[in-house]
Amino acid sequence: MLPINACLPRISWLGIYALPVLITLLGSHIALALDEVFLVGEDKSVRGRITDVSATELTLEAGAITKTVPAHTVHAVKWDDAPAKLNLTRAREENGDLADALTDYQEILSAIPRSNKFITADVEFLIARTMAKQALADSSKQKAAMDALEKYRAEHTNFFRHNEGLFWLGRVYDAANEDLKSQSVFDELSRSPVPEYQSSAKIALARLALKEGKLAEANRAFAEVAKLPADTPALKERQFEALLGQAAVLQAEKKHEQALKVLQDIVNRSQPSDKVIQAEAFLRQGDNLQALGRTKEALLAYLHVDVIFSMEAGPHAESLYQLIKLWNAVGKPERSADARARLMDQYPNSQWAGML
Repeated sequence: MLPINACLPRISWLGIYALPVLITLLGSHIALALDEVFLVGEDKSVRGRITDVSATELTLEAGAITKTVPAHTVHAVKWDDAPAKLNLTRAREENGDLADALTDYQEILSAIPRSNKFITADVEFLIARTMAKQALADSSKQKAAMDALEKYRAEHTNFFRHNEGLFWLGRVYDAANEDLKSQSVFDELSRSPVPEYQSSAKIALARLALKEGKLAEANRAFAEVAKLPADTPALKERQFEALLGQAAVLQAEKKHEQALKVLQDIVNRSQPSDKVIQAEAFLRQGDNLQALGRTKEALLAYLHVDVIFSMEAGPHAESLYQLIKLWNAVGKPERSADARARLMDQYPNSQWAGML
C-alpha cells in the first residue's frame, strides 16, 4: 500500500511560502486600481473608485470609506480603466494643441467600450470642449462645436460635466453673435444651485448687456459678483472675471486711466496659472493704452500675450491683429509682416483675420 502522502497532490513548499507574498502584491495592485479626481486650483487630489455621478457631485469609494466631490471643484479625472493616452491628450489640450488633441480624443473614444458609461461621457465632453475652444478662434468651426455641445447638453443632463458644458455652449453662441441663444443657455446655468456656476452665468449675462451698450446694467452685475466672498479657487477666478468686466465698462466710458488701475490690480493679484484672465487683462491694457496714445506701452502689453499666452487661441489671435498695426506704428514693418503671417497661418478663419 502506498503511504498516504503519496496520494496527495505534490505541493511546492516554495509555493506555500510565496503565496502570501503573491496575495500581498495582488492586493497592492488592486488597492492601487483607483480613479483619481484632480481639483480646481489645488495640488491635492481625491482617490477612490467612482461609483456614481450626478450633475452636482461624484461619489467615490475607497475601501469602507465613501467620499463625495462637488462637480464644480473637479478639474480633471484620471480614470483607472481609461486608455493611458487620455491623460497625455488632456495635457495636450491644456497646452493649446487643439487639433491634435481632438484627433486623439476621438481615437480614444472609439476604443472605449460603450458599457463604460462614465469614461465615455467624460471623453465626449472633452471632445466638445476642445471643439468649443477651436470655435472661439475660428468661426468656421462654430457650427460643429454648437452641435456637439447641444448633443452633450441633451444626453448628459445628470453627469458632472453638464454645467461646464452649458458654460462652453453659451460662450460659443456668444462668439457666433447668437445672443438670444447665449442668453438662454446662461439663464439655464444661472438656475444651478452652485454659487460658482451662478456667478459664471451672471458674468456672462453682464457681458451680453455690455455688448448691447447697457453699461449701467452690466456694471451692477459685475459689481455684485466682484463683492462676493471668494472662498474657493473657482469663486476667486469669477471675482477676477467680474473685475475684468468692470474694467471693460470703464473702457467703454472712456475712463482709461481708471480701467488701467483695475487691470493692473488683476495682473498683480491673479496667479500665473490664471492664463485666460491674465491674457484678457493684458489685451485690455493694450486697448486702453492705445486710446491714451501710449503706443509703445500698448505694444508691450499685446506682445506679452503673443509671447506668454500663445496657447490661448482667442486672445493670441487678437494680440497678433493689434501687433500688426503697432509694429508699423513704431517703424518695424518686418515685425508687422511676421505678425500678419502668423495670424493668417494660425487663425485664418478668426474674426481678427477677417478684419485685415
